[in-house]
Amino acid sequence: MKSTRQAFGEALLAIDSSHIICLDADLSKSTMTYAFSKKFPERHLQMGLQEANMIGVAAGIANTGKTTLVCSFVSFFDSSDT
Repeated sequence: MKSTRQAFGEALLAIDSSHIICLDADLSKSTMTYAFSKKFPERHLQMGLQEANMIGVAAGIANTGKTTLVCSFVSFFDSSDT
């Protein structure tokens, strides 16, 4: 049995579609997009620790007809003080 993130990383490599752009927030080894970044460096954007900005960049890229995958952990996207 493999983890969900490992299966995601493997599936991302298997898709091999030129319209996919992967955005990551310094977590490519944790989100398992590291192999994608090595195979397709021109389609992998390392955004640093800027999850909110990454969403805006992904939306802009998606507006050009590309499929964007935003990769991080949900806790970094939640800004609520609950």
